[in-house]
Amino acid sequence: MISVIIPVYNRENHLYVCLNSVLKQTYEDFEVICVDDCSTDSSLEILKYFAKRDNRLKILKNSSNKGVSYSRNQGLKAAKGEYIFFLDSDDWISRDTFKKLYRNAKINNSDMVLYKLVRVNKNNFIFNRPAFDLSNYFGENVNFDHFTFTYKNIKQHVMNSSFAPYLKLYKKSFLDSYDDFTFPEGLVYEDVLFHIKTILRAPRLSFVPNFFYVYKMDTQKSIINDNSNIFNIFEIINLVEEFLIENKYFNELKLEFYSFKILQILQYLNKSHNEIYFNRTKEIFANLESGFTEEFKEQLKNTYVFKWDDYLKVLNSNSLTEYLNEEENLSN
Repeated sequence: MISVIIPVYNRENHLYVCLNSVLKQTYEDFEVICVDDCSTDSSLEILKYFAKRDNRLKILKNSSNKGVSYSRNQGLKAAKGEYIFFLDSDDWISRDTFKKLYRNAKINNSDMVLYKLVRVNKNNFIFNRPAFDLSNYFGENVNFDHFTFTYKNIKQHVMNSSFAPYLKLYKKSFLDSYDDFTFPEGLVYEDVLFHIKTILRAPRLSFVPNFFYVYKMDTQKSIINDNSNIFNIFEIINLVEEFLIENKYFNELKLEFYSFKILQILQYLNKSHNEIYFNRTKEIFANLESGFTEEFKEQLKNTYVFKWDDYLKVLNSNSLTEYLNEEENLSN
């Protein structure tokens, strides 16, 4: 009933925990599709070890190192389950994850089921930032076993919450109903567009208020940790804007989109401290500022995630050094 897709690349130190958490689920009707992206460590041998002991685990092997998007897309093509579950190979899930998600999906006839995660560091210290905390959003008296909604009820989560595909259980027939429900290959931040497309188009969303997913913080999750890829975020933002305009969502989600655009650009500026990136950011922000009305700027300023001060600091700084100095002065 569930196809679990796990992209694998050089995760020998994490695979045992990850795969055991899946294969020891209390709900047993699933297949595990591990896509090895030409690992150079012992990851493939570990996969073969588990495959010999459990015939639910299948191994696909890429012909060359092609990245997580390609691996996920290959897994989607091979999946035979009624539902799709994504898992990163350095994370793990609680034992009753599939049982409770499947039950909720069937009762609600959901196209996507959302849930919560915990983050742990190398010392297993827990950081409780759940990403989707819809129990507070909808109220404590909601019976989520019999409750569905659409993006219109959670607009702030469409572009300004967790993009990760591993925080949703997807109905495969829903994913198959659109040709563009794939992960863009050759780009980082690949999950952004997939998340936005699926959550906007899903006729029925549901939620399980449980912490199922454990996200390991101290591993190098992907090449987004490489500053050479930070400029990809500009292309991803453009792709999101094109999708919203072409599919008639833009006017409805204009506030959420510009909040998303500015926040994403700022996030990687503050991470990279790259002069060229700063100059491009300042140019984009100046163009936005000239087109924003005072009323719209007030709306942006009051959104729950917007970093108004950082936005103004970019506009008022003439160089990266000046921007960083202002950051340091404010922190002191």
